[in-house]
Amino acid sequence: MAKKKKQCINANKTGLALGIILIIWHIAWLAIVGLGYGQAALDSLMRMHMLSAPWAVTGFNTANALTLLLVAFVSGYITGWLFAKIWNNL
Repeated sequence: MAKKKKQCINANKTGLALGIILIIWHIAWLAIVGLGYGQAALDSLMRMHMLSAPWAVTGFNTANALTLLLVAFVSGYITGWLFAKIWNNL
């Protein structure tokens, strides 16, 4: 009987891919906020989920935007890396 070949994924590439996806997602959000539609988008999203949002979208801040992108990338990279490591060990 033939042994199945183990399918491994590259942890670094998986982390980079998820990090980049999260950056793109957050760039879209920053564009919405920068154009002045952030509160309307948030309210609409909450209504679709049958929730009432107590949050208010503040004005665009470049330092906060860069921090958001950094945190999104790092958390995406870590999550993707962990996923790949767990996948490869199962």
